[in-house]
Amino acid sequence: MLIKQILPHELPEAVDVLRESFAGIAAEFGLTPENTPGNGAFMTLERLETEWKDGSLWFGAFADGPDGPPAVMAGVVALRPHRQGQGVYELRRLAVRPAFRHAGLGGQLLGYAIAEARRLGAKRLALDIIEENTRLRAWYLAHGFRHLGTSRHGRLPFTVGTMEMVMDS
Repeated sequence: MLIKQILPHELPEAVDVLRESFAGIAAEFGLTPENTPGNGAFMTLERLETEWKDGSLWFGAFADGPDGPPAVMAGVVALRPHRQGQGVYELRRLAVRPAFRHAGLGGQLLGYAIAEARRLGAKRLALDIIEENTRLRAWYLAHGFRHLGTSRHGRLPFTVGTMEMVMDS
């Protein structure tokens, strides 16, 4: 498995990873392009290019294809400086294609993102989740994040849970 920064010509494949990876969550929680247009299940190349241009750092995990080479993008994760500033980075859109799940790839991507955040001087790493997704919340708790609270945002059909990791010095 190779994890590296995604290059501009790889953004279309990253869009495919996001759509495929988030489709099940969208179905499970009743997300649609109308009620949750920002969800990864509805990602467009234009929106991903905008996030790229706005300073998000995208990383991809590349694995041999199901029948051997060539390498395919199996997962993605993004980091960006949080709007709060003050050494806070935001972990965004951690996604693993269903065919590559349950083999530790999500943890590898998370570990890579944490290392990159440290390299960038982050003091804290923040993220938002669908609070009702108790499996995901438990997964992040098991990986060292703490739950800060919840909030409701406009028409979103779920509660937003906020989590963070305080980075070691």
